[in-house]
Amino acid sequence: MMLMIQHLVGALVTLTVVLAMAIDVATFRIPNAFPGTLVLLFYCGAVVSSHPVDWLGHMGAGFLVLALAAACFAFGYLGGGDAKLVAGVSLWFGWELLPDYLIIVGLIGGVFGGALLLIRRYAPLSEPYWFRLGLSLPRVLRPGEAVPYGLAIGAAALTLMATSGSFGGP
Repeated sequence: MMLMIQHLVGALVTLTVVLAMAIDVATFRIPNAFPGTLVLLFYCGAVVSSHPVDWLGHMGAGFLVLALAAACFAFGYLGGGDAKLVAGVSLWFGWELLPDYLIIVGLIGGVFGGALLLIRRYAPLSEPYWFRLGLSLPRVLRPGEAVPYGLAIGAAALTLMATSGSFGGP
């Protein structure tokens, strides 16, 4: 029974992260429900975990990343939803995997951001072309728009969770 609950928690974490990524790309917003759900699922996963959980380590990592991300938000380097999402995900990794996670976020974010900026600059994406098709140019492809960093945050989380096996609990 506990194993089934662990798999359910893992599936819900995956779904939460994927939905947060998709909504961020589509709307440039990450609703508070997503990081909140990740926190709630962390506690559920920790309670049913088959091994001891370093509660202080996980919570410390989450709070540290929240503080650093809030500072980045205050200086305009990161969106508020991104800051909360990266903190919610960091809670899952604790001190042990936090450096790996943040490095992967940076790498994926750099590649995605760079690719998106190149596409916006050099791809034939003009509003009249899309208008002729009866569509409007998606905001993510419009020059001058911000980069939806939730995609990198989520992709890094899914990558590390899949390779570390931490889907079923912390």
